[in-house]
Amino acid sequence: MLATLIDMMAIGLIIPVLPALVGEFTGSQAHQAYWYGVVTFAFGLANFFGSPFLGALSDARGRRSVLLLGFCGMAFSFLATVLATALWVLIAVRVVSGAMQANVSVANAYVADITPPELRAKHGYPEITPALRARIFGLNAAKPYGISAGEVKKRALSDHIARERHAYQGHPEPHYLTYGPKTRREFLNLLRWNGGSHG
Repeated sequence: MLATLIDMMAIGLIIPVLPALVGEFTGSQAHQAYWYGVVTFAFGLANFFGSPFLGALSDARGRRSVLLLGFCGMAFSFLATVLATALWVLIAVRVVSGAMQANVSVANAYVADITPPELRAKHGYPEITPALRARIFGLNAAKPYGISAGEVKKRALSDHIARERHAYQGHPEPHYLTYGPKTRREFLNLLRWNGGSHG
């Protein structure tokens, strides 16, 4: 878990400095705010897509080598951030950094690998079995608890919103009563929002 700690510290170190770095390449505060959003989004997007890739790579090549690759990439990204001379370089560096810092998922997989099966469920790494999947997802969740699908439907129909949805699905005809304002106040607000007047 030291790997995860180092990754989180790296994120914590760069966050306060990044706005000033972006500000060096922009002319106004509005541009600074916009490009700071782009830089952070680029990091998050690369992290999102890098996690499954590094996870699959660690399954094939081993956890330790992928963790070392992630740390080397992170060190390179910090060095390149300091040496960035243009905004596009900073964005490219943050993309690489985001992809390399996806090794948090690899660290979690490593912990799950070395934890004995009896301790996995106790400490939050349960094995996803068909029984557990049925208990968690969708209408299948009713099966392990002995609730029939008919009972679920009956209970759902006792809810006012579920009844309206069920009735509309039976006769899908959008009209004024379905989507229009229900009270005078809603009608007047609708007129005001559309630029009309009521008097």
